[in-house]
Parts: sequence; C-alpha cells; structure tokens
Amino acid sequence: MPRHLTEAKRAVIVHLYQEGKSQREIAKEVKVAKSTVCNTIKRFLVSKKEGVQTYSLTIFNVEVDDAYSCFEFSSPDDQDVFNIIRIVKPTELVISGDEEGLDEGSSGKLICSVTSAKPKPTIRWRKKDTQDYIARSSSNDERLNSQAKGTFSTSLDLDLTITKSLIGAIYVCEVTLEGVSWNLSKSHTVNINSLPSTPVVELNAGLKTVGTQYTAICRTSGGRPAPNVTWYFGPELESTQTILTGTETTQMNVDKTYNVTSIVTYSARREHNDKPIVESSNGKIEISEGSELILECLVDANPLAVITWYHDSLRLNVSDHRYLYGNSSTPDLTILSVDHLDEGNWHCEATNSLGAATGSPSSVDVKHAPVFSMGPTSPLVGVVENSDVTLVCKVKADPVELEHLYWYSDATGKIDRNTSQYYSLKMRLSFIVGAGNETLTFTKVSRSFADGYYCSAKNSLGTKVSSTLELQVQYHPERISVTTSSRKYTEGTVMSNITCTANGQPNPQFSWTKDGLPYGSDDSVIYFNDFAKADYQGNYICKASNYLGTLTADVSIEVLYKPECAQGQTLKYGVTLGGTVDVACRVRANPRQNTRVVFSYRENEQILNGTADPSDRTTCYASVKHTVNSPADYGQYKCNASNTMGWMKEPCIIEIVPSSKPDPPTDCYTDNITDTGFDVFCVGGFSGGSTVTYTLEIAADGYHPIRESSSPSLHLTEQRPDTFYLMRLCASNQEFPTETSCSTLFNTTTSGTGGVVKRWRPLEQVRSSSERLSTYTSALISIHFLLISLACLLG
Repeated sequence: MPRHLTEAKRAVIVHLYQEGKSQREIAKEVKVAKSTVCNTIKRFLVSKKEGVQTYSLTIFNVEVDDAYSCFEFSSPDDQDVFNIIRIVKPTELVISGDEEGLDEGSSGKLICSVTSAKPKPTIRWRKKDTQDYIARSSSNDERLNSQAKGTFSTSLDLDLTITKSLIGAIYVCEVTLEGVSWNLSKSHTVNINSLPSTPVVELNAGLKTVGTQYTAICRTSGGRPAPNVTWYFGPELESTQTILTGTETTQMNVDKTYNVTSIVTYSARREHNDKPIVESSNGKIEISEGSELILECLVDANPLAVITWYHDSLRLNVSDHRYLYGNSSTPDLTILSVDHLDEGNWHCEATNSLGAATGSPSSVDVKHAPVFSMGPTSPLVGVVENSDVTLVCKVKADPVELEHLYWYSDATGKIDRNTSQYYSLKMRLSFIVGAGNETLTFTKVSRSFADGYYCSAKNSLGTKVSSTLELQVQYHPERISVTTSSRKYTEGTVMSNITCTANGQPNPQFSWTKDGLPYGSDDSVIYFNDFAKADYQGNYICKASNYLGTLTADVSIEVLYKPECAQGQTLKYGVTLGGTVDVACRVRANPRQNTRVVFSYRENEQILNGTADPSDRTTCYASVKHTVNSPADYGQYKCNASNTMGWMKEPCIIEIVPSSKPDPPTDCYTDNITDTGFDVFCVGGFSGGSTVTYTLEIAADGYHPIRESSSPSLHLTEQRPDTFYLMRLCASNQEFPTETSCSTLFNTTTSGTGGVVKRWRPLEQVRSSSERLSTYTSALISIHFLLISLACLLG
C-alpha cells in the first residue's frame, strides 16, 4: 500500500465502496490505482446484523506501534481511538553454563537467555514435573536490555550446589511476555561431572616366581564422564614410574554415572614385591656408658617394611626418647646415651604385607662404673627390737675387678668389719659374672642401731655410692603419761588442755575415752575451747597404740558446779483419779553433799535433803508423794536444788497428768542385719502412767504381731534370708491394754542365704502353739500321776 495514502483517503474509499460503487469508479474518483482500492477494502470488513453495521479493520505486517480511530463522517468529532502494540514472540530459549560440565562438590549455575521479545519478557526456572518456581526475573532486572524495533533481551541464572544427586536432574526455563497470554519453555538436563570412587585393586594372592604372569584388577565406580584408569608401578605416583596399559570395560549406571574395570597382566620381577631381606653386621660391640651407639640393620623390602628392634628378646619401648629408628628407609637404631641396662643382645625385625625377616643378633658389652641393687628393696627397713636383720649390697661393674666394696653408716662412717661387735659382714665377689655381693647382718637389734646404711664400690672406671637403707628399730609404746596444769576446776573458769605423750616405733597413734565412751579426735591433745562446765567432769583415758602393742594412762577432771536436772529421769507421771504416785526429782551436782531439794507445787513448798545415788558419783535425788483426789490435783511440780556453789539456773519441771495410753515409739531403725535376723531400735515415749508392752508388727495384708518386749529395742532371729520387711512398733500399757500407739512404718532387708531359713509366724500362732503344748503337757502329767496311784493301789 502506498505510504502517501492518508487515513482520510482510506476512509473515503471504504465509504464509496459501501455506497455500491465499483472499484474502478472509486479509483477514478479518489485518483488512486485500482490495486490500492482493493487492498484498502480488504482491510475493512463490514457486517450488518439487526440493522447495526460493524466495521472491522485488518492490519497486515505490523512493524511499529500505532494508534487508529473510528468515526462516522456525519460526526467526525465522535471518535474511538485504538492503540496498536506490536508483539514480538521469541522463537528460541538458550540455556548455557554447563557446557563443560559442573564439577561435583562445587557451586555452578544454569543461564537461560531470550532475545528479540516484545513486550518485556519474564523468565522463570522450575524443576520438571513441578509448578513451584525456584527463580524468576523482574521487569526491573538490570539484565533487561532494549534492542532494535522496541524489542528486549534478558537472562536469568539458576544457582546450584553440585552433588551426585543432581545427575540426571531436569530443569525447565519458561518465558512470558508482559500483558500477553503466551509462554515459551525449554527443558534442560544438568551436565554433572562426578568424581569416581577410590580405586580398589585386586591382586592374585601369594608370592610369585620371577618371570611368571600375574593379573591385577582396578575397579572404580560413580564417575561422570567415564573415568580413565592409569596404572603405575611402585609405591608412590611419580612421573618417572613405569606406566602400565590395561584393558578397560565401561558400564553406565541408571543414574548416568559410569563404572570402569581395568585389567592389567604383568610379568613378575624382583623389584615388584617381595618379603624383606635383612642383613646386620654389628657383631660384638664394646662401648662406654653414656656414649652414642648406632646399631645397623640393612633391609631390602618392597613394599616398605615396618622395623622393630628387640633387646634380649623383649620388644623395644619406642616411648623411650633415648632410642631412634624408623622404617626400611631408616632402619638403624641409634641409642643416644648408652646405659649399663642396654647391655645384651640386640636384633632387628622387618615386616611387610608379604612376610617378615629377622637380622642376626648383635652383642653389646657396656663398660661402666659400679651400680648397686640394695636389699630389702624399700629404703625404709623396719625391724622389731631384739630380732635379727640382714642388709644386702649387690654390685655390678664392667670391668668386673673391684678395688674395694665397703659398708658405711651415716653416724659412724666406714664400718670396720674386724672390730665390730654388733654386726657381722660377709662378702662374696664373683669376677666371672662381674658382680659383688656383701651382706651386713645385725643380731638382736637394739635401738642404737637405728641409722642409715649404704655401700661404696670402685673399679677402674670410677667410685660409686649406693642409695641409703634407713634401719628403723621398732618397739611397742612405752613411757606413756597424761599431763594437765590442773585437775580441779570451778564452773565457768578457763580449762587447760590435756596432753598425752608416749614413745614407740612406729610412732604411736592416740585415742581418748571419757567415762568409757569415745571422746574427741584421734589426737594426742584434748583441747577445751570454752569454760569449765559439768559435762567436762569425768575420767579421761589416753590410749597409745602401734602394731606391736597398746598402752594407756588416765586422768580425772573434777568440775565444781551448781545443781542441774539429771538426764534420763521421769518428768511426766500419769495418775488415775484416787491414785498416789512418788514424784522423784534427780539432780547432779558437785559437790553433792548438803544438797537441798525444794519441791514447789502451786503455793506449797517442801524442802528435802538430797540422797546420794550410790550408782553415780554426782547424782542425788529426793521424792514426795502426790495423791490425785480430783482433776484439780493434776498440774506441775517445780524442783529446785542448791549446793555450796549456789542454786540451779533452771528448775526441773515435773508434770502430773491423767493416765492414758502410751505415746507412740519414735526414731525407729534396724541394725546388725544378718540373713536370719536383725535388731530393732526405737525411742519409747511417755508411758501413760503404767507399765508398757511393745509389740513389733509386720505389714503384709494387714499387720501381724511377731514379737513382744518390755523394751523398745528388740532382737529378732529365725527370719527369712534376702527378704524385705515392712514394720511398725506399737506400745500399750496395763491401764489401757486394748489401746495402742504405733510408730511410723520402717523397713529392712535381710542378707542373702547362709543361715537357717525359717518363716516368721504371727504372734497369735505362737500363742496358740504354746497353749496347745501346755495342754498336752498337763495331760501327760495327769496320766503319769494316775499310773502312780494305780500302782500304789495294786500294792
């Protein structure tokens, strides 16, 4: 269509065509070619439906964006404007980035590119068979570039961490155009370079004869592209090594990786592989102590051998830094500083995967000054007084000839064997084996012999002195004494410590008792860190002990103090109405002579002289009778006492209460547990005013009494071994025999078997058995007397 044809002329052509004029007439009127009229008419399509005409415009070969308007000639100002945007659809997507393959273990990327696209293109990445996009571009992407005729180009990276799992993975790149319902996609399989597995070489087992053929197989798997296998001869990869040619077989796996098997056949030669050959030419070696010594070991081995050195058939301790050696490349043994203990036979052993070989032994003779072995081995030699003991000094030297071998005492110096009357010396020297042996024997050892003893020896290389043996003469404790600056104190004054001393060897260990009970710590001194009081009065015994015996000494400490309530007395009396009770008050005092005891009951006082308790040096007592005629007679007594030191600080409080059932036992535990019995210990409470009976009950489907006692402490026997017992101890009294008060539950477990196994029986069964036995016994006695009576009647 001619470019000079205006849109107005095109509209006139269409209008004339609608009025029914022919193309020839229109061409003549508008003054254009007939072909121009034909092409113009083809662009417009007119249809009429239900009186409405529709005009369509077809534009061919759109090359640029443009705007078109539609209007009636009768109303040229009423126009509809149409903007035409030219769409350019790209025909191909380009995916790059893995042309050389992406290496396993690295980071890589796939690049999707598009060119000549309009409107602006958008690129997305997703994995095949999913609709989840893992990357996408944007309209503001800096890679979006303008091209000719208003088109665009862009690209999008897909970043990947390359692992073996990505082999065969397919990713899809999609492109869409802005505002256009259209897309173009392309699939791509990631090209991965996968590392093969570590090669595994299989060799024919056993040694080969030189000249024979052997086969080696190398296998590797999981490589991509297919791995190439190269064979080398020797222990390490070096450019100078011989390269062998193998026959390869390649197999592709399901995951697109490859397995390769390479087989090589080669003639065996000496330099290939062999067990070690060991040579040593040291022979007999003489060397001075402290020198450096190198023992040779010549090793020929392929593969390299592990070297082990032996001294007199014992494997060398490699942790000793005096010894240096390595493998078959450096097999010699270097002894940095030779010791006399290095004397003896040495040999090396070389071992590789094909075998082991041992070199001939080398004999090492170390020249050294005397060395000693003392006996007994302990540096402290304990011997009981008046017994015999022998000290031994063994000497080893090379050269063996000793110029002297003497004993010495720390106190007296060199011991003259010719004049000593306390000990005898015996010397045995053997120059054949290079050793000397001298003994020092003490007969009927006395304490004066306690000293340090050592010996000295000399050969041509020098004089040496042995370690010292300390002779300790031991005896039981003696000369024990207990001292203190005072033995009598007044309450509240400062007390002196008590010191115990004793001789003995080993040194005695000290312990103390006070009035027969353990007291203080295991120390030779009792320290009183506060002022004198009644509790410090008593007889103190010091015991000094060692393994040979025990010795004791004692001292009595007297403290003058005011009266105070005695422990363990009854401070609560249960009395029935109409009953009378002796209310006793016990106090301890020193002095206790002329002690006065005052009983206070409400407004009444009774002053009594205290009576000395014959079973206790410090206790005295007094008592009054109290009758309960009515409930008003229940109450408290206050008991006060005085001696020459004064009145007691706190009175004793004694309660008179109505009689009742006893309080429950408390603080129960078991001890002395065996396989068939145990002891039960509890603390009894208030008796309630009459004699208490204690009953031990076992909890097993209820409570079963198994033992009665007048004391809250019981000894049980004939129980089952290795058995768990759950128990309680109950108390009742004469006044209220049917009412009991029981402790909380406690338990124990008897030990394993070893004693007589007998089951415990409820008390009711024990009673019924006793009653039956009593009945049988009474019957037998009756029969016996009946027989005697009959015999008398019959004459």
